[in-house]
Amino acid sequence: RIRPIGDEWTVAKGEAHPYFGAWSISWSVVCQTLYIPCIYALYMERRHSCYRIMLYLSFVDFIALISLCAFGFILIEG
Repeated sequence: RIRPIGDEWTVAKGEAHPYFGAWSISWSVVCQTLYIPCIYALYMERRHSCYRIMLYLSFVDFIALISLCAFGFILIEG
């Protein structure tokens, strides 16, 4: 095999970055917490088309923040 997969990759070349992982998780949680009231405000003003677009974009950003949190766990794991 040219490239190890799964656990073999972690053992062979995996390197844990716990500080950056913890920072990624904490920053994601802070941003998600601050984003929830913003999403609610955009939801209340959804009768205007520009606010509907911004609401959609806020959902996409929220999903990106969830992936940042998952990235933090992966960094801690190595």
